[in-house]
Amino acid sequence: MCFNKQLQIYPQEKLYVQTDKSYYVGGENIWFRAYLCDYTSHIPDTTSRYVYTELIDPLGKVLMRIKTLPRSGAYYGNIRLQEELPEGTYRLRSYTSFMKGLGEDYMYWRNIYVRNPSSADIRLLAEFTFNDQKTEIVNARIQLEEIKSSRKIEAKEMRYQDRKEKMKVLKMSEDSIYRFACQPEKELSNRLLYIEYDYSGRFHKQYMPVPYPEKEYDVSFWPEGGSFPAETDDARIGFKSLSADGLGEIVEGNVVDSSGNIRAIFNSNALGMGVFQLNAQAGERLYAECKNRSGMKKRFELPVARQNVYSLGVKRVGEIVNFYVATASDQPVPEGLYLLLQLRGALLYCKAWDGSQKFQQIRGSDLPSGVLQALLVDSNRNPLSARLFFNLNKIEGIDTELETDRSVYGTRERISSIIRLRGGTEIIPEGDLSISVTSDKDVRVDTASTIISTMLLTSELKGNIENPGFYFSGCDLQRSEDLDYLMLTQGWGRYNIRRILKDSLEYPKGQLEIGPEISGTVGGGGGIRGKKGGYLVSATTFVPAAYEITETDEMGHFHLTSMEMPENTRFLIQALTEDGKGTRTLDLRLDSVSYPPVSRHQLWRYDYNRELENYVSNTNEQYKKMYGDRMIFLDEVVVKAKKRGKSFLSVGDSRVIPLEKIEKINAGSLAVLLTALPSVGKYPLIIDGMPIEAFRSTESDKVDEVTIGFTPPKKEIKDKPYWANDEFIVNMPKEYIEELEVVEPWSQGAFYVQSKMISSDNDYVKSGALLITTKARNGGFPTRDDLNKKTIVPLGYQIITEFYSPRYETIEDSRKGPFDLRTTIYWNPSIKTSKGEVSFDFYSADIPGNYTITVEGISPSGKLMRASKTIQIMKKDSDYMDITE
Repeated sequence: MCFNKQLQIYPQEKLYVQTDKSYYVGGENIWFRAYLCDYTSHIPDTTSRYVYTELIDPLGKVLMRIKTLPRSGAYYGNIRLQEELPEGTYRLRSYTSFMKGLGEDYMYWRNIYVRNPSSADIRLLAEFTFNDQKTEIVNARIQLEEIKSSRKIEAKEMRYQDRKEKMKVLKMSEDSIYRFACQPEKELSNRLLYIEYDYSGRFHKQYMPVPYPEKEYDVSFWPEGGSFPAETDDARIGFKSLSADGLGEIVEGNVVDSSGNIRAIFNSNALGMGVFQLNAQAGERLYAECKNRSGMKKRFELPVARQNVYSLGVKRVGEIVNFYVATASDQPVPEGLYLLLQLRGALLYCKAWDGSQKFQQIRGSDLPSGVLQALLVDSNRNPLSARLFFNLNKIEGIDTELETDRSVYGTRERISSIIRLRGGTEIIPEGDLSISVTSDKDVRVDTASTIISTMLLTSELKGNIENPGFYFSGCDLQRSEDLDYLMLTQGWGRYNIRRILKDSLEYPKGQLEIGPEISGTVGGGGGIRGKKGGYLVSATTFVPAAYEITETDEMGHFHLTSMEMPENTRFLIQALTEDGKGTRTLDLRLDSVSYPPVSRHQLWRYDYNRELENYVSNTNEQYKKMYGDRMIFLDEVVVKAKKRGKSFLSVGDSRVIPLEKIEKINAGSLAVLLTALPSVGKYPLIIDGMPIEAFRSTESDKVDEVTIGFTPPKKEIKDKPYWANDEFIVNMPKEYIEELEVVEPWSQGAFYVQSKMISSDNDYVKSGALLITTKARNGGFPTRDDLNKKTIVPLGYQIITEFYSPRYETIEDSRKGPFDLRTTIYWNPSIKTSKGEVSFDFYSADIPGNYTITVEGISPSGKLMRASKTIQIMKKDSDYMDITE
C-alpha cells in the first residue's frame, strides 16, 4: 500500500473563506479572507501563488472574479457589489488553479444573500400554488406593500423574464395582487422567477426560486458499509430524504414486506436523515412506505439483502469508537481480514481483524479530528466494506479565548479586545486570524459555514451539505448521532483508495500556478509558415512600467513569467525576429486562459425575512453618507443629486472640465495640458478610475517606490509640477483625454477616492485628486494590434483596499460627523499572535444593541481556531447599572 507515496505525488489543497457577514445590500463590499492549506495536515500553504474568488449570480453566471496573492502569508480582498444588483441568493466560489483538477465539489462555496436597496421601503411578497391535476403549472400571487404603512401599492410597471430573456408585463387586479401562471421547467431559467418593477422613481430587481409541489420528494437508502447482509440483526440501513429542490425533507415511515407486515419503523431528523436496523432474508423484497410533513405518501423499494457479504459498522459509546462486522446469518468473521483507518489520504491504522472479539475498539482521543474512513480489506487488499465516521478530538485543538475590557459600551466608544491561544499540543500556540464584528440588530451571524465545519466536514464530502453548522451546535450526543446519519449516506471521494491499496497511483490533473504567465506561439517569418524557435517575444506595460523579453523554443512556444501586475494592467506583446526587429510577417498567437465552468446547481428556498428590512434601511443611510444618493429612475432618465463626472470614482460633488474646454487648450500632451491648468495640475493623478501604479524612477532624486495611483509632485522645477512618472505624462497625447475632474481635499469625493485607492504615499482626503477619463477608457495605453503584436489585459492581482473603520479618539471626534450606521463594525483579514496573544480595538457605531465578534484562523501547525463573543452597546446617556438591572 502506498498511502504516503500518493500524498507525495499528489498533495491536494483545501480552502476556507471567511466573510465579514452573510447578508449584503447592493453597493456594499464583501470583505473576505481565504485560508489555503495542505489538504492532509491543514498546515497553511502558499505554494499556489493565487486564489481566485468569484461572485456567481442565481443563474450561475460569474459576475466578478478576483485574483488574490499572499501578503505575509494571507490571501484577502474585497468584492464591490453593483449598486443595482438584483436581489437574491448569490454564491462565492474560491479555488486555486491546482484545485481545478478535482472539480467543483472540492472548491469552496458559500451562499450570500444580496438585498436590493428599494427593499428598505417596499416589501415584495410572493405565494405559489399548484394545480392538483397539472403540477407542472404554478400559480403565482405577488403583492407590493409599503413597509412603514403596510399599505398595498401598485407599481408603475411589473415584469417577469422568461427563459428566452423576454420581459412579460403583469397587470394588477382590483385586490392589489399580481397573478399569473407559468410552467417553471419550460418557461423559467433554473426554475428562478426574475421580477422587475418601477415605483416612485425606484427600480427593483429580484430573483426568487419557484418551489416544487410538496408531494415531490425522494428517499434513498444506504446499507451500512455498502452491503446488506441477510439474516442478521446487526444490519443497519441509513436513509436520506430530499425534496425536489435538493434540500432535506422530514419524513417518517415503515418498512413492510410483500404481505404488508411491518418490519421496521423509522423517523428522520430535521435534515431528512436517519437509520434503522433491519433483518431480511436473502433476495427478499422490502419496501419503505414514507410520509412527509405535508402528509404526502410515497413507497420505495429497499436494497436487497445478500449472502456472502460483510458490513463494517461503527458505533460510538462515549469516547470509545467501536468497529464491528455484520455477516450474513451471523457467520464468524473469517481470518485474513484487516481493519484500516485513513484520514485525508493518510493511513492511521492497520491491524488484522480479531475474529474472537465482537468489537475492535479505539479511543476517540487517540484519533485526529475529521472525517475518517474505516475499511475492511482482505489479504489481497480488496476492500470488502467501507464506512465513514466523524471524530472530534477536543484534546488536540487550541482553545481560542476572546476577551474585551468590558461587556457593555456606549455608542462611539473604544472597544479593546485581546485574543489568547491556549492548550493543544503546542507549548505556545501561534496563529494567523481574521476578525469580523457585526451588529446583531442588522446582521444574523452565519453559523452554517465556519472554519471548523468546512475544514473538518464539508471539504471532505461531495455535493451539497445542508447547514453544516447544525452538526456543531446544541447537544453533543444528539449532534453526534446526526453526524453519524450524515456519514452513513456519504461516500469517500478525495483519493481513490481502491487504487492506492493496489499500488496504483493517481497523478495531479490541475496545474500548479506558482506565478504569472503569458504564453503562446510564434510562427511564420520570411515566408516560413511553420512554427520555429529563436524568435524573440517581448511584453511591455506602461503603467506600471515594466519590460520582459524571452525566446521561443524549437516548437515556437514561449512563456513570459516574471511580470506580476495588478488588475487592469494592459500588456503589449510583440513577436520579434532574432535581431530584435518587429515584422508583420510573424504570426503571434496567445494561449487562451480558461476558468472552470459553473455547473453545480444552487439549492435555496424563497423565505421572506422581515428582520433584514432594518438592515437594508441602515445600510442605505450609511451608503448615502459615504458615496452620495443612490440612483433614482424617472422615465428612462437616470437622475442624481448632482450630475457625476465620467470617471468611475466620481460622486458628483467635484469640478468637471469637459472635452469642449480641453479641446480649446493648445497642448500636445497631458503634461502640457496640466501645465496650462496650474490649478488642476497640482493634484495627484488617477486615470480612468482604476488603481494604476506609478513608474519606478531611475534617478536617485526621484521617487523610488511603487504606489497606487499617480504620486503627487515631490518638488518644483521652474515653478512647474514634477511627477515621478513624467515619461508617461509627457508621452500621452491630449487627444486621448475626454474629461478632467477635480476632487477637492476633504470633500465627499475625496473620501470615496480614498476608500477605493488606498496608498502609503497618497492621502486623497487631504490632497484631493485629479480624475482623468480617456476616450478609450484604457488608461491612456497605446493600442494597436497587428499579426505580430497584441494588446491584452489579463486578470491581475487585486490591489488591497482597507476596510474603513472610524476612530472617535477625542470627545470632539465622538460628537462630529454624520450618523454612524455601520453594519460591519470592524474587519481585519490578518492579525498574527505573538507568544499566543494579540490585541486589537475598534469603535462602536451609533445604533445601540448587541455586537458579535467572530475570530477564525489556523495555526502554523494546522490547528483550527474559532471564537465568538457578544458585547452590548447602549446609548451614551444611559446608566449602565440601571439598564442592566
